[in-house]
Amino acid sequence: MGDSTERGTARGRMLQYIPKSREAFATRRNYLLSLLPAAKNRQKPGNIFETSKQEVLLQNAPNPFSNTTTVYYRLSEPCSVTLKVFDHVGREVKRINETTQNAGLNKIELDMNGLPSGIYFYSIFVNGQLTDTKKMVLM
Repeated sequence: MGDSTERGTARGRMLQYIPKSREAFATRRNYLLSLLPAAKNRQKPGNIFETSKQEVLLQNAPNPFSNTTTVYYRLSEPCSVTLKVFDHVGREVKRINETTQNAGLNKIELDMNGLPSGIYFYSIFVNGQLTDTKKMVLM
């Protein structure tokens, strides 16, 4: 397994890739980093309730659930909201038409009694347009 005197050192076999100085290392590192694709507008993720200006569908709670769960969503302005629930095949199994909802955080109590256990998807339609879809598990 090698000489026991070199046990604490790490040595590579491709010596041409070992930099000769710190400057050589920095130059090579900068070159390799320049090859990576970079996003132009990098922003720190903020609080979803404060920084987002569009409709946001949040994960239901509790998930997984037995009979009832609560679906939360956030609106930037008063809108007409419809929540549709689909089974794993894509068939619509439940629809909840809400009247015009106020801007801010809203919730819908979802009663899934009578449906078999499994994975379901719920989608929010704001002013008739599909905004987002999430997954939930009925036990």
